[in-house]
Amino acid sequence: MNSPLAIRVSLLGALLLSPVALAKEKVIVSPGVLFSVSKRPERTALGLGAEVSAWTYPDSEGRSGGGFVQWQSMEFDHQRFCAGIQGSWEVVGMEFGATYETANADRASTLSFHAAPYLSIAVFSVALRVGIPLKRGDDSLPSHGYDVGLAFGLKYPIGLLR
Repeated sequence: MNSPLAIRVSLLGALLLSPVALAKEKVIVSPGVLFSVSKRPERTALGLGAEVSAWTYPDSEGRSGGGFVQWQSMEFDHQRFCAGIQGSWEVVGMEFGATYETANADRASTLSFHAAPYLSIAVFSVALRVGIPLKRGDDSLPSHGYDVGLAFGLKYPIGLLR
């Protein structure tokens, strides 16, 4: 990933997580592993990586909100980076964000819109991930294309007192 893009992704992550940093309530940070299986136009792709999410402790109605960052090695062929916001009610939630996938031998780097409804119980989560390509980095190669799949997470919540 080139330096200007790394700076933009870092700034996006900081901006998305800033409401959590300014929260007056208890904040929960959950680092963990992420495994996914996605249907792509060209093939089915497996991903293995990590996710860190941060959100405010649920209110009396069971609602919470925050942000997330993800990294995955897709088929050990290229990298997938994603950052965004998330909101939940009880065990059901929704993520929205931006995904950047690096180029490989036959696909250009690709910027995509990310949306994923999820179910989270204790340390386990499962999400229906949808990625819609917005821009590719090289006009001579096709983008990574649409991404529709399941993502499974195992994350450990750590409460931070305010």
